[in-house]
Amino acid sequence: MGCRRLLIGLVNAALFVTTSCRAEFGSFGGGGSGASGASGSDQDPPDPGGGGAVASGGGQAGGSAEDCTSGADEDHDGFVDCADLGDCGGHLCAPLPASSDWEGPLVLHAPDTSACAPGWEIWQESGMRLENEAGVCGCSCAPASGQGCIAQVLLDCNGLDELSVGAGPCQSTTKSATTFAAQLRPTGGWCTAAATTETPSYEPRLLCAAPQGQGCADGSFCVRPLPPPSSPPAPPNMGGVICFARPGVHACSASTYSDRHLVFEEAPGSLACIGTCTCGPPSGGECSGSVTLHADGTCAAPLGTTSQACVPLNGMTVGSVQYNAAAIELPGSCGPSARALDVAAGVHTLCCAKSL
Repeated sequence: MGCRRLLIGLVNAALFVTTSCRAEFGSFGGGGSGASGASGSDQDPPDPGGGGAVASGGGQAGGSAEDCTSGADEDHDGFVDCADLGDCGGHLCAPLPASSDWEGPLVLHAPDTSACAPGWEIWQESGMRLENEAGVCGCSCAPASGQGCIAQVLLDCNGLDELSVGAGPCQSTTKSATTFAAQLRPTGGWCTAAATTETPSYEPRLLCAAPQGQGCADGSFCVRPLPPPSSPPAPPNMGGVICFARPGVHACSASTYSDRHLVFEEAPGSLACIGTCTCGPPSGGECSGSVTLHADGTCAAPLGTTSQACVPLNGMTVGSVQYNAAAIELPGSCGPSARALDVAAGVHTLCCAKSL
């Protein structure tokens, strides 16, 4: 009899403990609120715009986690990839390139990077980036030669009425003004072009690729979170920008992906160039001298002289003007033409975004 009473007491104690625990913590049934007074506060909060998808990225009950660049709605919340802000908040929408001939998105990593970021895969493990493309097929222009000087006379100092005066001879005119100023500058001339050639210099770069997702506006795609820049940065630091690649040597458009890099499969010791080095017309430079306005038509009755500043004329009629002691102080400069690399194979052009 004593043993039977002891056994009944132990069973009652066990039932009490079990009932107490269920009342305190509730039940974690699928999507339920819990039994015995459970409030459900231990459940993950639903995605405000995702119809119950978990904001932390776990997906809703009965579905898979959102992949974010697959083009599919794995968690069945009605939102795909970048449009699923609860699950894909770290992703971003980026513009597509102008042509479908370009492959990407890619990341051209800084030299100290040895592994792709999560979600990115190796596209080229040791691409050889040409560091001195401009110098390999360079072109330089000497300072301008054969230039003269010209003066722009600004009547009333506002540029609304001007006289263009060459150096030296007296030039007759019929103008009236209260003040005048002058701008002296070089004109004409040319620059001598010279081709420059540097030995190619390369550095190994890791290139990583990721798929293009959906859920963005037309003309854009969803891309995985970008890897952070290297620290300390090794310029040009390409750790966190998107690129697109195309075999061969191509120009990059002036749109988002305008920063060009040439990446070779192997580093050639020398590179041939196409094109002739030429120079455009001179611009800029400085001239000295002074401009005098006269009341008569033969430059014999001076009204005022200036080399730049605005000076008074007191409403007098101008009969002639002369640019004296003209001299080139600083010759103009010319922009060189661009020569191109002559590369048949083994190279990709990467056009990268400087920022997004």
